[in-house]
Amino acid sequence: MRYKNFFCSCFIFCLFTFSYSFSQDKCTAELLLDGSENLISADIDSTGNWWAITQPYSHRYSVVIQGFRHSDFDSVKQLVFSADGLHYAYFAFRVGQWNVIIDDTILSLNANQPGILSFNRQGFIYYSMFQGENEILCIEQNNGEFSQYSLFGRLGQVYISNDCKHYAYQAKRGNSVSVIINNIESDRFSKIVPCGFMLDNSFVYAAEIGEQWRLMRSEQELLFASAIYELQLNQAQTIIGCIKRIGNTYNAIMISDEFREPFYSPSYDMISHINLHPEAALIGFKAMKNNNPRIVLNSSEYESGIQSGNPSFSHDGSAFFFAGDNNQDQFMSINGQKYIQKNGLNPNKTYALAPGTSTFAFTSSSALIMQNIQNSFSYAGIMVDSTSNPIYNHKTKRYEALGIIRNRLYLMYCYP
Repeated sequence: MRYKNFFCSCFIFCLFTFSYSFSQDKCTAELLLDGSENLISADIDSTGNWWAITQPYSHRYSVVIQGFRHSDFDSVKQLVFSADGLHYAYFAFRVGQWNVIIDDTILSLNANQPGILSFNRQGFIYYSMFQGENEILCIEQNNGEFSQYSLFGRLGQVYISNDCKHYAYQAKRGNSVSVIINNIESDRFSKIVPCGFMLDNSFVYAAEIGEQWRLMRSEQELLFASAIYELQLNQAQTIIGCIKRIGNTYNAIMISDEFREPFYSPSYDMISHINLHPEAALIGFKAMKNNNPRIVLNSSEYESGIQSGNPSFSHDGSAFFFAGDNNQDQFMSINGQKYIQKNGLNPNKTYALAPGTSTFAFTSSSALIMQNIQNSFSYAGIMVDSTSNPIYNHKTKRYEALGIIRNRLYLMYCYP
């Protein structure tokens, strides 16, 4: 009996080791914050920048970005990064004064409240502030100076063109809304979904009037439908993507100056979660037809199983991937090829993928896990109390996520 128990223990240990290996060669962790200050929140940005907000003293807060600890403030809010990850900004309040922190510069705001804060695609900062009931928009220019404009009845985000000479926002007008582009007001609509500026400085938005939706590019109407939603631009700002519904029929659409006509996907009973390729004319989405779910890339359909995650492109656009479950096997689909995973996958998780490798990564509640697509062999580093979503950091060429143990913060990473 003793030998039988010993054999079972060895078998279970070997099985566990095969399926889930803790390897310092592949996965390890770096201590970022030692827990000497109360950790309020932390995350890692898609650009690869990690950040944390700590509380060194009662009612005092400090921002830590990539290991650089900033001054203490009474309050901090709206930390944002530029698209290339090279710049950051946030609002900070101290001694009765609001400030905007831009990299290593502190600008005092002559304002009673801050408004919006963001970067345009070229990395120029813009923000707004309230002076009494008046909102002032400040846009950084090429010479480092800020141009100022008045905003009236703003709703939601403000959008800035690449050359920083054009701005747009949605404004409340009684029981209706309109789009303001460079202080010029559009027609009034019942609903507006703003999207952003294209490379030629035209502004894209969808608007509802009566029971019809219009897709607009500045003053030009591109199409109309019963509904237009999930409106987005690709990273290159050259292609518009959206879902169009007429009656009970849905199409995914791409519009570009390079197309003679808009691209229409096949018709489906339902479409959701569109995702545009960073540069090329490719649109992925989830679809349903005759109660059969599927994942679609332009006009190509991929098996999704009875349940699938949202389709994604890798950072460079070379891989189109998603996780699926056909009720017998869980799998990862990459560029149309299905890889059954013996360890199983949860399609609803967030997955990161290093293009050109045989791996992908995800986080459990206690670890960053890298898994081999071919044999389902998994690697993991330290065990933690909680984790962030994983990313593939193409700058460091590794999978990364944050982990917290009590009040200590770790950067966990795995090399493909």
